Amino acid sequence: MSTMRYALAGQAALMGGGLLAWGWSRRRPKRSAGGRAATAHQVVEAAQDVAGAARYGMVCCPCAEGEIRCRLMDLHFHPDDERLRLHMITKPWARKAAQLRSAESATTITFHDPRESGENGYTSLSGRVRELTGEAERRACWKGSWSWFHPGPEGSSIIWEFTPHRCEVVNHRRGVAPAWRPATVQRGDGGWRLEEDAPST
Repeated sequence: MSTMRYALAGQAALMGGGLLAWGWSRRRPKRSAGGRAATAHQVVEAAQDVAGAARYGMVCCPCAEGEIRCRLMDLHFHPDDERLRLHMITKPWARKAAQLRSAESATTITFHDPRESGENGYTSLSGRVRELTGEAERRACWKGSWSWFHPGPEGSSIIWEFTPHRCEVVNHRRGVAPAWRPATVQRGDGGWRLEEDAPST
């Protein structure tokens, strides 16, 4: 019985210590690689790094049935775009085209970083999509790998532009949110701001 009591006491101590560390990590500010609190610019760069390492992204949007549908898509991410905009393509008759059209103001795209055996981190972008109709803008964002399944920028396929207004990221390589509490930024008229500094909406 005494051995059992010691074992239970030890387990309780471990659980208590874990909860204390978890609570402390949630209060601790997100840190950059240099040990300082991460700035909005560093968070955006960390998100660009993760998205650039991932070939595909998961696109999630609500559908008419009230469910959230998620699909893995070959997205065109632009690593130098400070606004974190990206492009995607669908067949005009595909269900995901109808769902994207009906969910223009409520789309989330996530990227899982494949590096470090998949443990480096992820980024999640929330924003809205719009259909591109101009020939010049369709050509400007065309991705070569799309040609395997789509006729080209002048074809009937729909090209969508996604512009996020919120971004959360964990990137251990960049030292952003190393305790697995994501660093989060929101975009307003003045650019990206850390979520705790952004005005409430």
